[in-house]
Amino acid sequence: MRIDDESAGWTRFSSPASNERDAAELQELYQDAFTAWRKNPIAKRIVDITTDYCLGDGLAPNAPGMTGTFVDRFWNHPKNLMPVRMDELSDELARAGDLFLTLHRNPDDGMLYVRPIPKDRITAIETLPNDGEAEISYTETRGAMDTITWLSPNHPAAAEAPAVMLHYRVNGVVGAQMGESDLATLIPWLQRYSRMLEDRVRLHWRGDAADPLSLPGRGRG
Repeated sequence: MRIDDESAGWTRFSSPASNERDAAELQELYQDAFTAWRKNPIAKRIVDITTDYCLGDGLAPNAPGMTGTFVDRFWNHPKNLMPVRMDELSDELARAGDLFLTLHRNPDDGMLYVRPIPKDRITAIETLPNDGEAEISYTETRGAMDTITWLSPNHPAAAEAPAVMLHYRVNGVVGAQMGESDLATLIPWLQRYSRMLEDRVRLHWRGDAADPLSLPGRGRG
């Protein structure tokens, strides 16, 4: 990984994958999808429908015995609150195409705490030399010189680490480690549709302004 001198603040995404987008493109796609979700009601509705379809009225894992007891404590722990958190995680996966979660272990009771990391802060993914799909570590960049390395559960030292990172992706292509947003192919068309509506509103506004009989308080009879 290195800092791109020509674009201060940008970090070149480090990946051996052949079909991976570069860092600037990954950042742009992530921000475009996030902005569309915030400002465009059609984009937001698409993500909402996806989450509603995937989660329905809610879901909860279960297992027998002590495993089930631990899972229930983890799922409903005040620092996790997974029933509440699932909607935002599903939305993020649809928006970003990737979900990066850190699991932090409490050494006193073994409880795990979940914390999501935004996709645009992950600047490198390391895999096993002989298996490009076996991810073993992730680099999170919080500033130009501030980086954190998170171990994957696949890493040989993961059992001793105080925290590990999980990576889930959707809409991935062969030869790329990052996924792509559900909105990625729709954003250009949503922008065109928005411009068309704006032009139509301006056209009607100019037409009304040019016709004094159409102004408020003026009748045509």
